[in-house]
Amino acid sequence: MDKKIVHSVENMGNKQHVIKLLNHQKLEVAIETEKENFGLVIDDGIISLTSGVPGGSPSVRIQGKTDVIHSLLEGNIKLREGARYEKFHISGSFRNQLMLESLFFLTGKSSY
Repeated sequence: MDKKIVHSVENMGNKQHVIKLLNHQKLEVAIETEKENFGLVIDDGIISLTSGVPGGSPSVRIQGKTDVIHSLLEGNIKLREGARYEKFHISGSFRNQLMLESLFFLTGKSSY
């Protein structure tokens, strides 16, 4: 699995002030790049990464180039802004998109 992606997800789990916002939340995210597919699973404040797309129907699906996905996970691109400018494609409820955008932005920035 891509080292930058693994590092970004591990970094998310280390931000306890943000993880508290994810208590009592369940979200399965399918992330698809030109190189690989993986899942980001949020379950009651615990964030994990899986190889391949989560089984069933994911809450949110993000499709894009690997370098753009890196920027997204690092908080350099906002989720809805990237989708608006067609840097990647996203599907899922608006509520879930907002939650993910907040998670990526707050955990990706080194200043937080």
